[in-house]
Amino acid sequence: MPELSFQPTGLRGCQGKADASRSGLSTNGNNTIDTGRYLITVKEDHVRIHDRETNTWVDAYGDSHLQTSEGDRGQFRKTIMIDLPDGTKTTIKTMGKDAHGVSFVDVVAVIKGDEAVVLQGIHKGKPGVRLGGVLNNADAVGAVWEDGSVLRAGRRVDDLTFAGNGRDIVGRDPKASGGIDSAGGIGATDGAFSIGSGGSNWDRLWAIISDLEKQLSDKITEAEGINENDSGAMKKVFAEIERIQNAITQITTAMTNLQKADHDSKMAIVRNLA
Repeated sequence: MPELSFQPTGLRGCQGKADASRSGLSTNGNNTIDTGRYLITVKEDHVRIHDRETNTWVDAYGDSHLQTSEGDRGQFRKTIMIDLPDGTKTTIKTMGKDAHGVSFVDVVAVIKGDEAVVLQGIHKGKPGVRLGGVLNNADAVGAVWEDGSVLRAGRRVDDLTFAGNGRDIVGRDPKASGGIDSAGGIGATDGAFSIGSGGSNWDRLWAIISDLEKQLSDKITEAEGINENDSGAMKKVFAEIERIQNAITQITTAMTNLQKADHDSKMAIVRNLA
């Protein structure tokens, strides 16, 4: 596959050196998340993690393929997580299988420290890629999505190893090429993970959060355009901002509690069988 053409816009230093001094996440409001060292950029059916420090990259694309700038390749069916040296975790989730049994890359969650950003609607771009805001809800995002197969990046982002056994992913390795899901990633159980397929209740809840985040962004933009002397208009828009923020917090808290309850229930079954 030829190298993909990704052109993130609106981020200072996108094509330049990494900003190692910055610890948090930022976005261009369109298609790119900046971790300081890495750029995570999406377009229809494609995700790229670009390492600005070494000018290397990892792509996840199409019906769940993985490719690196070093020429290594692999395939996956459901969720993978790429653990980056700067503390960023990039979880890539596929949608449910279509009528032909094919599952495409569709959602990405990026977590660093307490912050998280979720990108949705990557497959086919309908209704278009939806980039959420940077929120301090890393625990909620991490609780909803298990890691799946975990891959760790080395000094270069294209130097990937399986977290489960430390084995390299190389293009000539038939096991890696045949399926990342069961070739050594933590949590791999013959390619089957507990993450639900597209259309699950979790997906619907994330869609609601994505819509609320868009409303929040629109209200913040509206507030920036209000005359500071118009106290009535400012009061109204800030009340709307507070309402939306509270709704996001309530939903993410509920999702965390549901995930914990589900985990506790499964552990009780395991203890009873022991």
